[in-house]
Amino acid sequence: MKRFKGWIKNITDTITGIWMVLMVIRDMANNPLRWYGFYE
Repeated sequence: MKRFKGWIKNITDTITGIWMVLMVIRDMANNPLRWYGFYE
């Protein structure tokens, strides 16, 4: 049972990571000028 819980946690962490990346990409698409300033 413990192994199953660890597997669920890995999936949740993966989904969370993908979600965060998608949010950053969407934010960059919505506000590119801020990112240009950030990288300079």
